[in-house]
Amino acid sequence: MPFISVEHRPDGSVAYSGYLIQLWQIVAEELGLRYRMVTPPTDGYGSLSSNGTWTGVVGDLAYGRADLALNMLTVTPGRVSVVDFLDRTPLASETLAFMVRRDTAVTLRLSPAMFAGLLRPLGADVWWTLAATLLAFSLVLRLTLRFNSARVEDGRQVRNMGWGSCLVAAATIILRQGWDRTPKSLAGRTVTAVGWVMGVLIYSTYTANLVSILTEPRVDRPISSVKEFVQQPDWTLAMYTGVHKLNELRNSSDPDERELYRRSVTGDRFVALDTVAKGVLQTMEPRLMAFADFKALYHFLAMFASLLRPLGADVWWTLAAALLALSLVLRLSLRFNSARAEDGRLVRDMG
Repeated sequence: MPFISVEHRPDGSVAYSGYLIQLWQIVAEELGLRYRMVTPPTDGYGSLSSNGTWTGVVGDLAYGRADLALNMLTVTPGRVSVVDFLDRTPLASETLAFMVRRDTAVTLRLSPAMFAGLLRPLGADVWWTLAATLLAFSLVLRLTLRFNSARVEDGRQVRNMGWGSCLVAAATIILRQGWDRTPKSLAGRTVTAVGWVMGVLIYSTYTANLVSILTEPRVDRPISSVKEFVQQPDWTLAMYTGVHKLNELRNSSDPDERELYRRSVTGDRFVALDTVAKGVLQTMEPRLMAFADFKALYHFLAMFASLLRPLGADVWWTLAAALLALSLVLRLSLRFNSARAEDGRLVRDMG
């Protein structure tokens, strides 16, 4: 239930509801008080303006325009000096911060940087060590086949498993692909088994790190600081009127924060938020920085928490073209390779 809800009816009357309204009704009934409830004649919670006067609800109380206010007011030394808070009982906690909309205008496109992201699960030193290990494995595998007993190893397999074939065999270990022929000697099979175990360890480590990176929450912010916001010529500031943050901005030693206060006074690229629900929705506008409560944002915009965009159609067409090009290159490589190097049956089957 909201703290205060105001409903303007078609007949011109106003209905009030909410937690604070119910609490006040109980207090007034117990004390036998008669009262007239009106909406605040001025906007905002209450801040000290440059001429020394109070605005908003705090100003209504300080200057006698109201006797009591039901509102969510943060207790500050300045407000305490002019109004009384009833027991200063906290009703809620806030997480106020400057927020900007997540940048979702960029559609994923194929680029070298995009493919380079596949290397992130392992460090550069690990990749170099892995490359050296694969080269060493292919070398050991070739030497094992080459200098093993001719009675144990098939001569055809020894000839086919040259340096290049051993290197390809080492690469297929990482891709978890099997070999069409395996060594028959004990030494060759031992090297093969060690390579397969190494491949399982590498594959599981890489995929585990990749999953953790993909599930890591990452937020793309178009701007990252108040200074960067002030330097943008077409960005807008949105704040609730009369919040105590305005006094902090006005008296801040940071010129960028004082610029935010100037905008709130002059209205230069500034939007004054009114109701909580409407204000939260306005924080979703592009090129806008809002000072709001994160908990309120989470409450009202839980369904829009992650602004997901589907992968663009241009990327899908590019992927399809890349697969077609790969199949064409593979077919031409098999078709026009040396007849002594490739098996004729394999060339016919790989149409």
